[in-house]
Amino acid sequence: MDCSARAGTSPTRDIVINAGAVAPISTILDNAQPGSSFVRNASWTLSNFC
Repeated sequence: MDCSARAGTSPTRDIVINAGAVAPISTILDNAQPGSSFVRNASWTLSNFC
């Protein structure tokens, strides 16, 4: 199981968010090639934080 799937549970998700994980993922995502598998995976990861 990857980190983003484990972070989907509320207490763990809160720890990941509070540790500052969202900003670096967003920054990398802003610079990624549109339509790439990385963009799809990073978007999915960020959506699991909601």
